[in-house]
Amino acid sequence: MAQIQRTKPFEDVLEIDDGDKSISISYRITITPAFAKEARALQVRIIELQRSGNEASAEELGQAIVRLFTLIFGAENTEKIIAFYSDDFANMLMDIFPYLHDTVFAELNRRTHERIKALKKRYR
Repeated sequence: MAQIQRTKPFEDVLEIDDGDKSISISYRITITPAFAKEARALQVRIIELQRSGNEASAEELGQAIVRLFTLIFGAENTEKIIAFYSDDFANMLMDIFPYLHDTVFAELNRRTHERIKALKKRYR
């Protein structure tokens, strides 16, 4: 009998507090190649738009942030985060992007490397 262990989704809870109020965001991500590709593309796009610094990019930056947050946290949670920040996308990004980098993207990288390593081992 063969037994296969299904890859578990990544789950976490993000708590955001400003001293007066707080929100708790529970989310679950099934990390697939399509998810990884889209998340990385949005991450790169956000960094590019931040570096460009022109006003025309501000709206594009906001849209890219919302798309990334929706991909990771889901539409409902993204709306809660945006409402919590009162549409202040700059501070929202400054506060949350380090978390995404250190937690979500770190897990994405770890799983990607594990998958590559397993494939190499299997097909050698």
